[in-house]
Amino acid sequence: MNEKRFKFGVFVSLLWLLTMTIVVFLHDSAVLRKMTPNEWGDFFGGIFAPLAFLWLVLGYLQQGEELRLSTKALNLQAEELKHSVEQQRELVEVTRQQVESDREALKLEFLARQEAAKPVFVIKNAGGSFSPSQASYGISVNNAGNTVTEVLGYLEGLGDDKIMLFEVGMFARLGQIQAKINLTPPFPETGLRLPITYIDALGQSGYNTFNVTKQRDDLGSPLDFHQTAG
Repeated sequence: MNEKRFKFGVFVSLLWLLTMTIVVFLHDSAVLRKMTPNEWGDFFGGIFAPLAFLWLVLGYLQQGEELRLSTKALNLQAEELKHSVEQQRELVEVTRQQVESDREALKLEFLARQEAAKPVFVIKNAGGSFSPSQASYGISVNNAGNTVTEVLGYLEGLGDDKIMLFEVGMFARLGQIQAKINLTPPFPETGLRLPITYIDALGQSGYNTFNVTKQRDDLGSPLDFHQTAG
């Protein structure tokens, strides 16, 4: 019970008791002496009943106030809980985005490592000898990428057989392999390919495939190598 309401109740109660005391003293004492116990009970009941009713009302008002305060506190707690849930949701979203970002970064890092482990083959012409019955094209295979092992290069597109061009156990970065492509004229117009298989620096199998064409129609024309896979 708040202090003001309590003081009011005490003040009214004391004032009422003082008033009743004055009334009793002013009353005929002979009448009071003749009162039976039941009449005294009714007398005191009549005196204290208004006080009981007063404190009952004050208690009811106090309970109402406490209920309002409790309701307000519950509303505040509910609002705080709502904000807490929203903050947790935002935190979960930030965490999810961070996890997604980290996963994407790891993926990009892994892809970068995969690419860094691969070779970069560059094939160039390296002269040759030509006759109406035989054409021998010299080629130079250079590695501008990472060191690889178990390197195998062959020619396909001349029927069912594959023609071995070179095979090395290790092809170092900035290394070079010399090979020859021997053909019987005429030179095939399409379908001639030069695949190169290898094991990269991460131990993964890989391959590069180059289409092989002539730059011109004459017999001694240099070759073009266009990478199509790998």
